[in-house]
Amino acid sequence: MKPCRWSMAGISFVELLVGLLLSTLVMTAALPVGTQSLRLWQQHRQQIDSRQAARFAMDFMVRQLRYTSYIYLPVPNGREAGELDFQDSDLPNPSGGILYKKSVSFRLGNGAGTRMKTLYRSVPGTSQPVTEECIANLSFHRDPSMPQQVSIEFDIWEPVARQTVGHLRTVVYCPNLSLP
Repeated sequence: MKPCRWSMAGISFVELLVGLLLSTLVMTAALPVGTQSLRLWQQHRQQIDSRQAARFAMDFMVRQLRYTSYIYLPVPNGREAGELDFQDSDLPNPSGGILYKKSVSFRLGNGAGTRMKTLYRSVPGTSQPVTEECIANLSFHRDPSMPQQVSIEFDIWEPVARQTVGHLRTVVYCPNLSLP
C-alpha cells in the first residue's frame, strides 16, 4: 500500500491562519468576561478588607471601654455623640499603688477636619489612627436607665466604591464605671 501524501505534508499556511483567526475570536469573546470577573473579585476583596478593619476597630473600642472607670459623652445622656471621652483603666505601679489614670477619646477625623472616615484614639499629647478610611457615622449612646452600658454604632465605609457596605452595633457593659 502506498502512503498518503497529505499525511506527510504537515499543516499549511492557510490552516495556520484559520486556527489563529479562530483562537483570536475566542480570546476576544473571553477577555471581557475575565476582566469583569477580576474587577468583581477586587471589589469583593476591598469590601472584605473594610469589614475586617471595621470589626477590628469595634473590638478595639470594646476592649478599651470594658474596664474604664469614667465615661463622658460631650452631649447629655440619652443622646448620641460622635465622640467619647473616657478614663483608661488604672495602670499598676511596680513599686505599689496606682501610677496614673489617663484620659482617652475616640472620634472620627484627625481634628483638623480631614480624614473623616478614619477612627482616631487620642490621649493627651497625641492622636493615632486605629483604622484607615473605613468608618462612617460613628455614634455612642448611653441610656440613663442603664448607666453602666454604652452602645457603639457605625457604618462600614468602602473607600474605593465610596459607599457604605455594612453596619455594626454593639453594647459594652462597663462594670467598673463610677455611677453618679
